[in-house]
Amino acid sequence: MTQFQSTAPAQRTPFDRWLWEKSISNVEAGRLLGCHAQTIRLWRRPFGDAQRRVPGIDDMRKIVTLTGGEVVAADFYPPDLQAPAAAAKAGAPA
Repeated sequence: MTQFQSTAPAQRTPFDRWLWEKSISNVEAGRLLGCHAQTIRLWRRPFGDAQRRVPGIDDMRKIVTLTGGEVVAADFYPPDLQAPAAAAKAGAPA
């Protein structure tokens, strides 16, 4: 797999998966959220990636609003750090 190919949806973080399912590019997401496409790219990185960033509270609110609550603050943290209900939502064993 080259660095330009998309990964399967199951391997994506919730925010990345939501954008992928809606066919929203980093540029379009940046426009919708009022930030740079590069920022979106960093938020979409997989858990454990050293370049990955977590949105601040103001951006988090915008993401929750944009996604209609399908992506929430807890979704930006690995499932093993979440409560059992949140981990189950992410598909991880409780």
